[in-house]
Order: sequence, then C-alpha cells, then structure tokens
Amino acid sequence: MELDGGGGRFCSGMPGNDVGWMLGAMTAVSCLTWNVRGLNDQRKVRHVSAYIQRHRIDVCLLQETHLEAQTMKRLRAGWIGVCHGAVFSRYARGVAILLRKGLQWRTHRVIVDPNGRYVLLGGTLLDRPCRLVSVYGPNVDDPGFF
Repeated sequence: MELDGGGGRFCSGMPGNDVGWMLGAMTAVSCLTWNVRGLNDQRKVRHVSAYIQRHRIDVCLLQETHLEAQTMKRLRAGWIGVCHGAVFSRYARGVAILLRKGLQWRTHRVIVDPNGRYVLLGGTLLDRPCRLVSVYGPNVDDPGFF
C-alpha cells in the first residue's frame, strides 16, 4: 500500500480488522477500522477508548458512531489525541478518525461529509504525505456515492 506515492508498505497486523503500515526502515503504524454500531452510551465510549489504548492503536477509523454534533464534542473532549468526525443523527451513520496522542501527525486538511458518511484527513504522518479516510457507505447499491 502506498501512502500518497510515498512508498509505504502494507504489513499484516493482529487478526481481525487491525492493519499496520511500515514507513521507512523500522517504523510501524497500527491502524484499526471498527463498526462500533453506536457510541451514545458513555460506557461504550469508555470501552472503545480503553480497547484502542490497551492495544496501542495509532490510527482508529470508526464507522456507525450514531453521534450528533453535541455528543461528538464530548467524544473529542474525552479523547487524548486528534479526533475528527462526521455526524448525522443519534440513530444512523456517523464516522470518526482517532489518532493516538504522540503520533507524529500534522493535519493540513479536513473534509467532513454533511450526511455523516465520511471524514477525510490530509496531512503528514512521520513527515510523509498521507490521507486518512473513514467511510460508512450506503447499505444499498449507490454508484453515485462511490
């Protein structure tokens, strides 16, 4: 896998949805994508946050967060690190990208879908150009979306 043509190499991570990237000679970045099926319950937010921290996930892409603007603010306030998301309603859609505190990331651009389907971060990861995207696609065939 290349990161903006930067020569990043895909490497296998833990079983499940975990993926890692190799950047340079010895630098690995762990990435997790997770359909959380709603984050309106504070206990679930704590559980997800604890899991990400316990497994030392650098980049976490969340789908189906089901957050509204106010609850997204609470998620941001409770996360130690970078947090961006697209919200829609308490019952549908919503995505987020969480980056571990201390990760060498600099955000240059954020694109948020007003319908809560995607959030895109453009920036530099370990001084290399990188784009991170969390997408929750429609559950019906919609060629216009993709």
